[in-house]
Amino acid sequence: MELKRAVEAAVEEADRKRYRSVSLPAVSCGVYGFPVTRGSQVILSALRQLLDSSRSVIEVSIVSGQNIIPIFHETLTGMFGASNVRHVDTAPRPDYGKSLQLERINL
Repeated sequence: MELKRAVEAAVEEADRKRYRSVSLPAVSCGVYGFPVTRGSQVILSALRQLLDSSRSVIEVSIVSGQNIIPIFHETLTGMFGASNVRHVDTAPRPDYGKSLQLERINL
């Protein structure tokens, strides 16, 4: 799936450059007609695997509009369990909407 490959490529490049954090848009969700719930599942599943194997990236921020981020939050807590979600920031950001921050967790 192209969406998964796009997420993988972005995080792998950040890891190759030894970045500790990376911000990604909620690619294709909403504006391009890809179902937001399915997009959040694909993106977060890919990120879960990538963060487990990453050498340097330990934080990923998903950035999108205020209608998209709550769906990502719901998917995130469903995947990891509410007690394992350590930091989620859904406060409005004046420059680009809202963001959802994910940190590597040990499951």
